[in-house]
Amino acid sequence: MHDRVIIDTDLWESCKQGNRQAYGAIYKIFYPRLYVYGLKFTSDPIVVEDCIQEIFTSFWFNREKLPAVKSLQPYLFVSFRNRLFKDLQRNNQPSTRTSDPDGYTFHLQVSADQLMIDAEKLYEESICLREAIDRLTARQKEAVYLKFYFNLTYEEISAMLGISVKSTYKLFGRAVEELRRTYQKKMTSLCMRL
Repeated sequence: MHDRVIIDTDLWESCKQGNRQAYGAIYKIFYPRLYVYGLKFTSDPIVVEDCIQEIFTSFWFNREKLPAVKSLQPYLFVSFRNRLFKDLQRNNQPSTRTSDPDGYTFHLQVSADQLMIDAEKLYEESICLREAIDRLTARQKEAVYLKFYFNLTYEEISAMLGISVKSTYKLFGRAVEELRRTYQKKMTSLCMRL
């Protein structure tokens, strides 16, 4: 990530000095990202393409006046987003007519591949959690169950288990610490295998 900032800054400075190759590289890198991002606000690819062209044209003609930035990507995305919103409002596009409290729509769909990866990760995490729970004592399991499934207070749990409130805090604290330690250990070993 740090390298990308350095590359962006170098490209930016070279482009500001009139280097057309740097400008072309910036365009080639960011056009697809901006295009996909724009289609999250509107289904009209022509509006998205026009806005990208407008910000890159403005970018080139005003390059010497533009400020130094730490990262080019956020600068371009903000410029594009502002331009797109202006065009959508001017043309009264559906993205600007919404009941959403933010005042616009954003269409986000997760790919089937990502859903499968997420499901597999969730499955692996549940196995790690189950193994962590198995390491608890019966009383620790019961305390965790009562706290998380029934949202009982420590006082109520202590009365049910027949121990002091202070002992309940200790019991629960040790259980949570054991869960955390075992879960993290299992997840670390899982990540190393992948």
